[in-house]
Amino acid sequence: MDKELLKIEQWRTVDIQISTDKVYNSPFEDVDVFGIFKGPAGEEIRLLAYWDGDGIWKLRFAPISVGIWTYSIESTDKDNSDFSGESSIECVPYKGTLAMYQHGFLKVSKDHDYLEHTDGTPFFWLGDTHWTFVTEERFDESNCPKYKSQFKACVDKRLEQKFTVYQCNFRDGKVNGFFGKNIDLMRETEHGYVPNVKEFQNNVDKKMKYLADCGLLIAVGYAWGYDMEPNGLERYKKFAKYVASRYGAYPVVWTLAGELPGYMGDLEINVRKWNEVAKEGAKWSAYHNLMSAHLACDRPFPKIYENEPWFDFAMSQAGHGDFDMGNKTVVTNIEKSV
Repeated sequence: MDKELLKIEQWRTVDIQISTDKVYNSPFEDVDVFGIFKGPAGEEIRLLAYWDGDGIWKLRFAPISVGIWTYSIESTDKDNSDFSGESSIECVPYKGTLAMYQHGFLKVSKDHDYLEHTDGTPFFWLGDTHWTFVTEERFDESNCPKYKSQFKACVDKRLEQKFTVYQCNFRDGKVNGFFGKNIDLMRETEHGYVPNVKEFQNNVDKKMKYLADCGLLIAVGYAWGYDMEPNGLERYKKFAKYVASRYGAYPVVWTLAGELPGYMGDLEINVRKWNEVAKEGAKWSAYHNLMSAHLACDRPFPKIYENEPWFDFAMSQAGHGDFDMGNKTVVTNIEKSV
């Protein structure tokens, strides 16, 4: 009897685990594992698997069209037969009510005036900021007895209010004492920077999955713009590659780093280094997740990345008292753009 195909709804994710008994000095550094997925209409998605500790890698795959998808496994270690093989997955139509999965992931409209879903349905960006969602928003407890989860309560409230975006930041980096702590999602070891896998598993994964299951667009930055420590370029290029493989199959927009170009340190160097990080993130984003940068409050608005191929749309931070964000201003701007 033929083995029944694994079925997954369109745009939703499935995790495919790949294990090996081969011991590497530094698994994260020593080998890259890939899944090459081919769709029913000739689509091809080349996914980088994310290392999940010990001898385990996982491919997080979201099919973009209905039908049979075949995939093969390969790696940069040609001598390891554990990283090989072929299989198939059946993608079935999404049956839920969430717009993100009814209409598909986001892209920029052809006239470059707005964001839309894959099928052309316009997307309205409505979100507030949760800069400490990793570091301080608690998933399994709450400071309010009314709720079991502080994090879920925040998300559920925004869903009731018809928000479409959860704007946040991984806050990876060194503690700097500026409005909330940072956290080391990348650990410095004798093998260089490697992912803090337990922190991803026990903290970040649960929150990212919950947001995705709610159908929210996750607009997330890697760190803060002035956090480019002496070895920051190496750190954040690896970080961008890792989170692209771990979360890129979710409805994600990468917002690079907070407060760019920023107000501290050598701003020109910071801008140049973060540009290299953005290029690395775009390289490994198999779903071509939209990319932008969370800009500082400078006036006029910073135009530091407008000519970069990875830069899909402009985010402008306002509302810090230096720019009128009243309804009159918003309506006037809409009228001017029609």
